[in-house]
Amino acid sequence: MILMKVFYLFLITFLFTNIGFSQNDTIKKIFELPEIKIYSAGKFENNIKDVSCKIDVIDLKKDELILPQTAGELLAQSGAVFLQTSQLGGGSPVIRGFEANRVLLVIDGVRLNNTIYRSGHLQNVITIDPNALERAEVLQGPGSVVYGSDALGGVMAFYTKNPEFANENRKFLVSGTASLDFQTASLSPAGNFTLNLAGRKFASLTSYSYKMVNDLRVGRNMNLNYGDWGLCNYYAQRIDDKDSTVKNHKPWAMKNSGYQQWDVLQKFVYQPTSNISLVANLQVSTSTNVPRYDRLLNMKGKDMEYAEFYYGPQDRFFGYLTLSVKNQKHFDDMRITLGGQYIEESRVQRKFRSNDKRFQNEAVAIGSLNADWQKKLGKTKNFELCWGIEGTFNKVNSQAYNLNIVTDEKRYNAVSRYPDSLNHVYNLSTYLTHSWKINPKWIFSQGVRFSYQYLHSCYTDTMMRLTKFPFNKTMVNQTAAPTGFLGLVFMPKKSWRFALNLSSGFKSPNVDDMTKVNDSKADDRQLIIPNPQLKPEYVYNADLSIEKNIRNKFRLGITGFFSINQNVVDIAKTQLNGEDSVIFSGRMCDVYSLQNIGLGYITGIQGFIDLQITKFFNINGNVTYTYGRTIENTPQPLSHIPPVYGKLSFLFKHKGFTGDFYVRFNGWKYSNDINVLGEDNYTMGLPNGNGGYFGFPAWFTLNAKVSYKINNYITLHAGIENMLNTYYRLNASGISAPGINGIVGFRLGF
Repeated sequence: MILMKVFYLFLITFLFTNIGFSQNDTIKKIFELPEIKIYSAGKFENNIKDVSCKIDVIDLKKDELILPQTAGELLAQSGAVFLQTSQLGGGSPVIRGFEANRVLLVIDGVRLNNTIYRSGHLQNVITIDPNALERAEVLQGPGSVVYGSDALGGVMAFYTKNPEFANENRKFLVSGTASLDFQTASLSPAGNFTLNLAGRKFASLTSYSYKMVNDLRVGRNMNLNYGDWGLCNYYAQRIDDKDSTVKNHKPWAMKNSGYQQWDVLQKFVYQPTSNISLVANLQVSTSTNVPRYDRLLNMKGKDMEYAEFYYGPQDRFFGYLTLSVKNQKHFDDMRITLGGQYIEESRVQRKFRSNDKRFQNEAVAIGSLNADWQKKLGKTKNFELCWGIEGTFNKVNSQAYNLNIVTDEKRYNAVSRYPDSLNHVYNLSTYLTHSWKINPKWIFSQGVRFSYQYLHSCYTDTMMRLTKFPFNKTMVNQTAAPTGFLGLVFMPKKSWRFALNLSSGFKSPNVDDMTKVNDSKADDRQLIIPNPQLKPEYVYNADLSIEKNIRNKFRLGITGFFSINQNVVDIAKTQLNGEDSVIFSGRMCDVYSLQNIGLGYITGIQGFIDLQITKFFNINGNVTYTYGRTIENTPQPLSHIPPVYGKLSFLFKHKGFTGDFYVRFNGWKYSNDINVLGEDNYTMGLPNGNGGYFGFPAWFTLNAKVSYKINNYITLHAGIENMLNTYYRLNASGISAPGINGIVGFRLGF
């Protein structure tokens, strides 16, 4: 505890947070990062110092020590976001107190969010293969002007690798990489093979990744006051055709928590001239069953509550075709993208010693069209206009049934998660942004967007008889929303930078928000039912950033933000046919729905430091603090607000060697800061012995990674995460974090 207090005192003294810039090939270049090019602020290339919003950049091409198993871990390791985990095969990013379908996932400019992205904790980011990525950018704060609905807290923009063309000295190029890694905390091998085939006008990039994640081993250095909190003392196993509760003699091993995943990317690029290019990108991601581990630990008396509880294979098929044209009379850059996605998800559960296994299957088909243009005007090209249109269509098919595991009899008497007859959602929007570089010191930017959504869902008569819902079987929702932003950047000297950003964001209700039936909170006796009257959420945000470069040796920055949230959507009590509790799945459950609970606010501070000690040695760090409450009536904590979190890194680079010793930390999330009825998983916190919970304790880990580039073809890397084997659990998470984790691997290039 003394070490923890000293560590926090050190952090607070320096007032640093969220760096978001990955390290370059030499440490000296770190202080050139404000000149880095970014793409997420306005769909086209910008200089990071010229935009008023805060953007964090993760450059995987230049950082040899980013060794994540998932894209969620990639974001968390950067310090740009907080990551919640409900199971080993998961990771739900949180940006400025917004999570799940209130932050936006984007790949190469195409939105991944679909109409069944839920408001709770969302694990879809793991379907993005970090081995196929070139960079990632995190836009902090509302991004609705450029990206539309869902971008309340921010945007996570991922950019896949591009193939390399043959140069003038050769007609055909063959190159690639092969990598293999092993992590000890989950005994997980993972590998990737990438092949680049290219001529001077046509190029192909193929990437294949596989990982096998076995049962997780959590930390064994545990506070004695924790008791057996979060440990796996027992697990369910079927023995002689009968469910049995089996004692786990190694409770730090999370039995039956593992899964496997395969990812494939194929990208083709045709570039007939320097001004025209055509890109086709195809991606496939699939997995085995992913155990829902927060439910598998539940006990009912002396036996397990569930014999099985898992997500079925997460299948994502994604593709797009992009035409880019540059240097024309009426525009400098044009990009038209036609995209398509198909996603299959399922939730499967079976109560202990029950023969009925319930399946809820969802399939989502998505089509999208994006068209964006850019034009610079004026004698000095100091005026920049960007404009565009976007259209998307979502179609959802939802089914549910019970399967008798003894007789194989299938009965369609289970309630589907979403309406089982029809779910169609149409979105259409247009935007315009303008940036005016008044002089080298001042930059003024503005933007506006108008969006329209039409949602139509319908239940079958059979499902209406099963649910006994009091409302019409057909639900229709229409939303029209304007959003805008104003940004001002002031750089009085090369060593100072001030940025003010005023922005608004919105989120239209999707199929999950309005129509979901969910009893996965049954351990809390909660049944969530549809709410056809749900309204859109709006956010009005202001943030101010200040950065200072001292003698090109010490850079620090701080960003303060404050947002007013209108029509906040959260879980609240309601009634079903006049009853506030009903029997569902054999249990008496209180009735809830997603509702607009009024006004709320979120405020916080982010900052960073970069200190260059020598030519080869650098210290950098980040910390983020967030606070959120409702405003109307008695103020209550908002869901999804993370505790204070951050990272402190000591980086050394010399010739082919790179070493990084770093500390990651979280503060306490006490029970009085937790939304007990919301999505904060109050019952997953540390029990207080009186039927309640303290919350989620503070923690820190010591970590080290090294890499050595033997030559242009071979790179070795190794690391140790959580050196002290500390036992901890991330806020609102349903599975504890990995214990001591050894990492070894290599990368071959050709």
